[in-house]
Amino acid sequence: MKNVLLLGLSLGASILFTLGCSSVTTRHMHGSDIAPAAEATLKMDTVANNNTSLNLNVKHLAPPSRLSGDASTYVVWLSPTVGDLDLYQNMGSLIVDKNLEANFETVVPHRNFNLIITAEKSAMGNKPFGKKIMETTLTSLAE
Repeated sequence: MKNVLLLGLSLGASILFTLGCSSVTTRHMHGSDIAPAAEATLKMDTVANNNTSLNLNVKHLAPPSRLSGDASTYVVWLSPTVGDLDLYQNMGSLIVDKNLEANFETVVPHRNFNLIITAEKSAMGNKPFGKKIMETTLTSLAE
């Protein structure tokens, strides 16, 4: 009985230690010259199967048509290679609310990547063509 109790306590301590050692990385992003008031917080964490969970919160983001006349949406793009527009993947669009805020969450298989937000004509594009609103590069999540 004593061994079972010790095993249970040891297992419980291991779980608490693992949960307490979260690997959350936070990046603060600022708007480009065409969206200087925009700011964002990107939180990244290692999740199951060594994937990366992304939680993006954006504030002070004007309607896309105000930044680029033909834009109707903001698109989040991710590339495992910095600078190569052909490798960017459309992760989805940001829905800006009446408070000029947006939230976006996803899970990606990359540990190192470049993330950009652009103002686009359509949310369905296969590479970024619109004006770049924000950008960050992450190369520090442990492999």
